[in-house]
Amino acid sequence: MKQIYNLIGSNSNIAKYLFDELKNKDFEVNRFTHLDENMFENFEKNSTNFHINIYFSIIRDDIDSSINHLKKYLNISVKNNSKFFYISSINAKFPKCSNYSKIKSECEKIVLQNNGKIIRLGLVISENPFGPYKSLKSLSNFPINFIFSNQSKVFTTNIGDFLAFDFNSSHKTISEIFSNKYNLKDFIKKIK
Repeated sequence: MKQIYNLIGSNSNIAKYLFDELKNKDFEVNRFTHLDENMFENFEKNSTNFHINIYFSIIRDDIDSSINHLKKYLNISVKNNSKFFYISSINAKFPKCSNYSKIKSECEKIVLQNNGKIIRLGLVISENPFGPYKSLKSLSNFPINFIFSNQSKVFTTNIGDFLAFDFNSSHKTISEIFSNKYNLKDFIKKIK
């Protein structure tokens, strides 16, 4: 039987790219979004050992809400013996840098304790910029010379590299998909 994919937090830009890629490969894909008031109940019905669950969601301002939300979906995945992937960020390696980093780090720990898998991404680069990449592209076009420390690094993930990831046969506990590494000042020059 062909694997069925569940995308949790499917309104994220990265999830939308993955949805299109999986549909183009003729996979069945279910989307779960916060706009659906029955999101959790629908997920519960559609999570079996034939499903690969990919979790994109985060509640940026609140670590407890983020963890509780994650646990609801992770627990169903564990109970039903579904594969569970948590889409994380390189920021999880540096939990003291920001609230976002701390949330990602804490969520990773919970996923690993429950035999889930982590996919860490860098700054996601796509033809149609979104998120922090879009902000940096805008910033690079200001008629100002920014001065950044040589210590400031940017790890990038090309959207195509993420889309090429084989969820079905992945056995690594943590997969890091980084396409390039730059000094921030060089990256800003490059994207002008």
